Amino acid sequence: MFKMLEKYSTDLEEIVRVRTIALEEERKKTENLLSQMLPAFVASTALFLSLHPILPSVDLLNLMFSCRLFRWPRLAESVL
Repeated sequence: MFKMLEKYSTDLEEIVRVRTIALEEERKKTENLLSQMLPAFVASTALFLSLHPILPSVDLLNLMFSCRLFRWPRLAESVL
């Protein structure tokens, strides 16, 4: 009985170790992606330090939306 519990404990520790490594890898990927998408100030304060940054105001802002719809050119023609 003791050997079964010891084996179970060892197996469980290994599973936790592997999943922790996978979680850390995914966290790094997420941080990298967000750092590329957001301004550095926002990414560092809001995301990594869990703070609510005070964002500077801007006079002009451009937004780009990308849409990958099937048959998009035909849809766009029908709207215009």
